[in-house]
Amino acid sequence: MIVMTKKYVSDNIHTEGGGSFDVLISNSSEYNEKKFPEAAGSISSWKLGVSHYTRLSVTDMTPSENMRVRFSFPDRSVIVLCFNLEGPMEWYCGNEDFVSALKPFECCVQFGIEKEGHVYFRRDTRHRHICVYLHDRNYPFLRAALERSGLRPDELPVESMQKYATSPGIQKTLTDIFSPPCSEAYRACYLEGKVLELISLFCGDILEKNNVAANISMDERACIQRAKEIIDEQYARPLTIKSLAKSCFISETRLKSGFKELFGSTVYEYLVDKRMEVAFDLLSSNQYNVQDVCWRVGYANGSHFSRQFRKKYGFNPGKIKSSD
Repeated sequence: MIVMTKKYVSDNIHTEGGGSFDVLISNSSEYNEKKFPEAAGSISSWKLGVSHYTRLSVTDMTPSENMRVRFSFPDRSVIVLCFNLEGPMEWYCGNEDFVSALKPFECCVQFGIEKEGHVYFRRDTRHRHICVYLHDRNYPFLRAALERSGLRPDELPVESMQKYATSPGIQKTLTDIFSPPCSEAYRACYLEGKVLELISLFCGDILEKNNVAANISMDERACIQRAKEIIDEQYARPLTIKSLAKSCFISETRLKSGFKELFGSTVYEYLVDKRMEVAFDLLSSNQYNVQDVCWRVGYANGSHFSRQFRKKYGFNPGKIKSSD
C-alpha cells in the first residue's frame, strides 16, 4: 500500500495572529480567483474545456504572516496532479493529523481527494504551486500510465499519494502557466493546451521512467521509497544496506535490486550523490570550510571526501572557496 501522507510536524503554522481564509472552487464556474492583499498573492482556478471535469488551480502567495486557507469542491476528484515550484507546499484533506507535503521541484499524484481541506502558507515565504483536478476516465492514457507504474486508482485508499521529482520539461511548462504569453481573451485556450502538455509530460517524464517491474509489489515499492527518504534526511549518518533494510522492513537483496530498478542508481551511488550535492551547497554559502563540510555530510576522511567531490564535479572542493 502506498500512503505517502505523514504526521504533520512543521513548526509555527498554527501561530496566534495567523489568518484563516476560505476558497470555494466551483465546478460550475468558468473562473474563480481569490486575492489576498495581505499575502501579496492570489489563488486562481479555471474550468477547462478539455474534458467534462478538469480544473486548473494556480497559487502564487507571499504572506506577511502564517495563513491557513480552506478549500472546498462541490464534487470529489478522482485524481489530482500537484506540482510545486517554490516554497513548501503543505495541505491536508479531511484528517488534520496527516498532512501531505511537497518540496520545491517535487510533484505528486493523489487519489480520492475529499470535498474539503486546508493549505498552509508560511509567512515571508513565496509559495508557487499548480494543481490539476480530473477524472481519470476522461484520460485513458493517464490511467494506463498509472497502471503500468503499479498505481491503480480503484484499488488505492482515499488520499493516498506518490511523490516524484519534476523533470526539466515539466518545470518549463509550469513556468509557462504562471506567465502566459497571451492576452486575457485567449488565456483559457492557452491554459487548456498547457494542461494537456503537463499531463502528457507527467506520463512520459515521470510515470514511464518510474515503471515498477512486475515482480516488485506495492508494499516493496513503499519500503524502497522510505529507504530513499531516510537517505535524503539522514545522509550524514553511516547508513548501510543492512540498517536501511531493517528500518524499512525489506530484505537486503530486494532493497538493492528494487532501488536500482526504481531510481536508476545503487543505494551507495544515491547516498554519495546526495552528500556531494549538500556539500556543494554548503561550500557555496561561504559559511563553512572544506573540513567542516566534510564532517557535516558524513565523511571522517578528508581525502575520501575530496576524491568523491572531484569525481562528481571535476574540481577540488577548495576551488569553490578560493574563487570567492
